[in-house]
Amino acid sequence: MGISLVMAASINPGPVPSSDIQDFLSGARSVPEQVTHARRQGKEVTFVQDGKATYNWYWLMPDGTKFYNV
Repeated sequence: MGISLVMAASINPGPVPSSDIQDFLSGARSVPEQVTHARRQGKEVTFVQDGKATYNWYWLMPDGTKFYNV
Protein backbone atom coordinates (compact mmCIF):
# COMPACT_ATOMS: atom_id res chain seq x y z
CA MET A 1 0.00 0.00 0.00
CA GLY A 2 2.82 2.41 0.82
CA ILE A 3 4.44 1.84 -2.56
CA SER A 4 1.30 2.75 -4.48
CA LEU A 5 0.98 5.99 -2.52
CA VAL A 6 4.57 6.93 -3.34
CA MET A 7 4.00 6.17 -7.02
CA ALA A 8 0.81 8.23 -7.08
CA ALA A 9 2.61 11.17 -5.49
CA SER A 10 5.37 11.05 -8.09
CA ILE A 11 2.88 10.89 -10.97
CA ASN A 12 0.75 13.80 -9.72
CA PRO A 13 3.17 16.46 -8.44
CA GLY A 14 0.52 19.12 -7.84
CA PRO A 15 -3.03 20.25 -8.31
CA VAL A 16 -4.65 20.26 -11.73
CA PRO A 17 -4.30 23.75 -13.26
CA SER A 18 -7.62 25.57 -13.59
CA SER A 19 -6.93 26.05 -17.31
CA ASP A 20 -6.85 22.24 -17.71
CA ILE A 21 -10.27 22.05 -16.05
CA GLN A 22 -11.55 24.78 -18.35
CA ASP A 23 -10.29 22.79 -21.36
CA PHE A 24 -12.33 19.78 -20.19
CA LEU A 25 -15.39 21.98 -19.73
CA SER A 26 -14.85 23.29 -23.27
CA GLY A 27 -14.93 19.76 -24.69
CA ALA A 28 -11.37 18.43 -24.55
CA ARG A 29 -11.28 14.63 -24.28
CA SER A 30 -8.04 14.65 -22.32
CA VAL A 31 -5.26 17.13 -21.63
CA PRO A 32 -1.75 16.05 -22.66
CA GLU A 33 0.72 15.57 -19.83
CA GLN A 34 3.10 18.06 -21.46
CA VAL A 35 0.39 20.74 -21.35
CA THR A 36 -0.35 20.22 -17.66
CA HIS A 37 3.37 20.18 -16.84
CA ALA A 38 4.01 23.44 -18.73
CA ARG A 39 1.06 25.13 -17.03
CA ARG A 40 2.30 24.04 -13.61
CA GLN A 41 5.58 25.77 -14.49
CA GLY A 42 3.65 28.97 -15.22
CA LYS A 43 4.03 28.81 -18.99
CA GLU A 44 1.18 29.98 -21.19
CA VAL A 45 -0.46 27.21 -23.20
CA THR A 46 -3.43 28.00 -25.44
CA PHE A 47 -6.26 25.57 -26.21
CA VAL A 48 -7.25 26.32 -29.80
CA GLN A 49 -10.70 25.17 -30.88
CA ASP A 50 -10.45 25.46 -34.66
CA GLY A 51 -13.98 24.72 -35.88
CA LYS A 52 -16.57 22.26 -34.61
CA ALA A 53 -14.59 19.08 -35.38
CA THR A 54 -12.81 18.21 -32.14
CA TYR A 55 -9.97 16.47 -34.00
CA ASN A 56 -8.93 19.94 -35.26
CA TRP A 57 -8.55 21.28 -31.72
CA TYR A 58 -5.05 21.53 -30.28
CA TRP A 59 -2.92 23.01 -27.52
CA LEU A 60 -0.33 25.53 -28.66
CA MET A 61 2.80 25.36 -26.54
CA PRO A 62 5.09 28.35 -25.92
CA ASP A 63 7.65 26.94 -28.37
CA GLY A 64 5.05 26.56 -31.14
CA THR A 65 4.54 22.80 -30.71
CA LYS A 66 0.94 21.61 -31.15
CA PHE A 67 -0.69 18.72 -29.32
CA TYR A 68 -3.95 17.65 -30.94
CA ASN A 69 -7.12 16.68 -29.06
CA VAL A 70 -7.40 12.93 -29.73
